[in-house]
Amino acid sequence: MIADINNPEVQGILENHQKFEKYKRSAHKLPKFYSAVLTKTLKDRLTEVLSESTEDQVSVLEELGLMRESANVSVEMFAKAHSAWTGDKGNVKLKEAALFAGAVMHDSLDKVVKCAKSASDIKNNTKTNFSVGDLYDVVGQLVRLMYDVCGIENKRIAEIFEQRVESEVSFIQQKTRITPDMTVLSMDDSIPLVESQI
Repeated sequence: MIADINNPEVQGILENHQKFEKYKRSAHKLPKFYSAVLTKTLKDRLTEVLSESTEDQVSVLEELGLMRESANVSVEMFAKAHSAWTGDKGNVKLKEAALFAGAVMHDSLDKVVKCAKSASDIKNNTKTNFSVGDLYDVVGQLVRLMYDVCGIENKRIAEIFEQRVESEVSFIQQKTRITPDMTVLSMDDSIPLVESQI
């Protein structure tokens, strides 16, 4: 057994996680000035929607999918109108139908492009950027936590965990030759010399 559920430290971690989840749910409540004018049914639905994660709430991927499906219908309508007009170019009504279908298609595709741009912007703006150094710090903290949770009696489990992290986590395998414990001279020795310096 890696961690004792009755361990006060483990209990503290679990309680903090539960408090954070409760905070996340309560942080997205509807402002009071809207609540006064909503029906109970709409309030209940909004409460349900707002209980979703912020990431899901700001995502427009479902809207994008629906808009693309709707745009498919307008493209199909234009294709049929265009085909009919191409078969009888002298027919003014078929030409008008093709022009109308083209305008509807253009409007639908323009909205899809704008929604796709919004989805891309949201994704890029909500992406968290970490440096490799930040990732090393996080991994180091996780390894230290593993040693703390395992304690002396299960130290071997923490050692195995640390070895597995070092051997299987890809960015750790790609270490640079320069490490914090190297002296300036050993760093200099690690840099290849250009032929004119020899």
